[in-house]
Amino acid sequence: MRTYTLSVGLVLRRGERFLDFKRLIEGGRHVVLEDQQTGAPQTMSVSQLTTDVLKGRLVIVPRNFVQPSAPAGQADPSAPRLFGSMESIAERYRQEMLIRQAFISAMRRAGLTKGMRAKIDAKLAQMRKNKAPPKVPRLTPMTGQVGEAFLEDAKVKCPSASALMTWWRELESKGDAVTGLVSGNASRKRRPLLSIRQREVTLKWIRDYYCSRKRPSLRTTAEKINAELTGKADGSTTTGAVSESTVRRALQMIDPYAVARARYGKPYADNRWRYSLKGIQATRALERVEIDHTLLDIVVICDTTGMPLGRPTITLVVDAYSGYVLGFFISFWGTGLAPTLAAIKQSILPKGEITSAISGLSHPWLAEGVHDAWYIDNGLEFHSPQFHLAAMELGCDLLFCPVRQPWFKPVVERAMLDIKMSLPAQGLVRRALTNELPLDPAKSACIRFSDLCFGLTKAFVDVHPFEINERRLCRPIDLFQESIAEIPPPAFPEDMRSFDLLGCVSKPMVVGNEGVVSQYLRYNSPALQTLRRRTGHTFKTTVKIEPGDLGGVHVQDRQSKQWLYVPSLLPEYTSGLSLVQHRAIRQHKKGALEHRGAEQILLRGKAELNEMWASAVRLGRQLLSKRQLLQLSTLTSANVFNGLSTSTARLAHDVERMPSDADFEVVKRQTPSFQTFQLE
Repeated sequence: MRTYTLSVGLVLRRGERFLDFKRLIEGGRHVVLEDQQTGAPQTMSVSQLTTDVLKGRLVIVPRNFVQPSAPAGQADPSAPRLFGSMESIAERYRQEMLIRQAFISAMRRAGLTKGMRAKIDAKLAQMRKNKAPPKVPRLTPMTGQVGEAFLEDAKVKCPSASALMTWWRELESKGDAVTGLVSGNASRKRRPLLSIRQREVTLKWIRDYYCSRKRPSLRTTAEKINAELTGKADGSTTTGAVSESTVRRALQMIDPYAVARARYGKPYADNRWRYSLKGIQATRALERVEIDHTLLDIVVICDTTGMPLGRPTITLVVDAYSGYVLGFFISFWGTGLAPTLAAIKQSILPKGEITSAISGLSHPWLAEGVHDAWYIDNGLEFHSPQFHLAAMELGCDLLFCPVRQPWFKPVVERAMLDIKMSLPAQGLVRRALTNELPLDPAKSACIRFSDLCFGLTKAFVDVHPFEINERRLCRPIDLFQESIAEIPPPAFPEDMRSFDLLGCVSKPMVVGNEGVVSQYLRYNSPALQTLRRRTGHTFKTTVKIEPGDLGGVHVQDRQSKQWLYVPSLLPEYTSGLSLVQHRAIRQHKKGALEHRGAEQILLRGKAELNEMWASAVRLGRQLLSKRQLLQLSTLTSANVFNGLSTSTARLAHDVERMPSDADFEVVKRQTPSFQTFQLE
């Protein structure tokens, strides 16, 4: 994704008005913008500016911007608004992008610029001579298979100076967005060369023959296809035949996950790769950021019900240079990818809106801007492919600590210890001692979850930054402010939608006329129906659900591999609702129905209805004569519910005179006795 800085030369567009950045005022908390046409100044906070950019109310104008011929407001409102994601790029192109980025970063660390051709050529010659190209991490395949930690040096080829300078210019022209290094072949579209019959036969054999548990080879499948196309069993004639490469390209049009499930079953990872590097000392703020999780030693209660919720998990993001807390995220989800990305997002964005909503804070929260490198441990969420893509989205490096050596990220470990020591005693979980009857923390808990969040915010803003480091004899707030004043302005992401997409839960689902149905919730919009009519009556695609907010889902377009946001049809319920809360609500409703005996009442009612129908059938079998059926022609449900009418009263009288079961009973007569005799 592209980033921007609050510096001279920044141009923003609101509607058809263009605003130039002029200066920062009030200690960098507000900006002054000037209208290009009228020259009227406009003042707004940095927090409001970044919020407007993320929501699309302000658009960043690149330096090579050309005025569009048609206003943006005249665009088709029914067209789907899709946005790209780095996850849509093929793995080999992403690996090539990482190699190019590694060489450019190596030149920048050497103090070179893109115009120093002679020095760049000398640096590349030195790399070739020493056979020491920059280390390039191997991307984890999206299929879940595990690769090596780094690419081999033999696979990392040193480019020419001209190629490297061309990559460098493309990177800076895109605002240092790493997607500017993607090869043009990644978006190249092939012209279909198959006829309609060839396409139908190829897809049929792939679906029915290749995608089966027998797992035939692709070459055998191509022979079956050519045998049907040529009309000969041996397939000797090549007229109208397709090649094996064509069949392979047709196979790529099908979801690889579906092919793997059909041939091998559900895939799973047998091994996981991990690597670690030695830590380095940070020299400025936001250069090295440490991230870690911990389980808080306190039991909190629900704000609404007052019931104990248990021990929450906190994810901390701390600046290693100053020890200043950049952001945090508390949840009951445990450790995972979603809490990590949520904490990183909060650490990057300005905190003006958060601190203004909390009363009792004495100082502003200064943490904002994109980081340079993340220091993390070997947790499973940090080795996930989505976390690597998140680092690529923000242009951050990943540095893993050695296994079972947490002292390589000591700042975040110390911050978590300070948190545990500052928690209240009510509801605190303590280690049991010998010959001691421990107290139940669930019974002594009296801290609400909201109060815990507000209290920790107070600790991170007004307490922890002002603690004096006994070794360095300085405060985190002083180190952070001094470093921020000396480095360039912090960079902010222009769009966080692709970043939020990485923390969502992926699930293949079917899109139909009612949209997407997930967890008994419906998601639909006119844009989704436009996409459905363009794709097919019903189609199966990947849907991403954000665990922390069920207000909408992301649906992937199978053709362009881009994503469409689809809102919920029940926003008053799903707005701000998490997946854990939704499941808890459904579980509570099920328990309430079981407590009232709803299922037993339903079964009892069905049994009584069956008995009622059986009794009615026995009575109805007695009304089989034609005269009686004619008399029943005036009998309706309205007459039954409103009382018997005259005709139905006469009918009832006739029914009463009808013979009953007792009238047809056979009279049991006594069998006479006989005496025997013999004829002489």
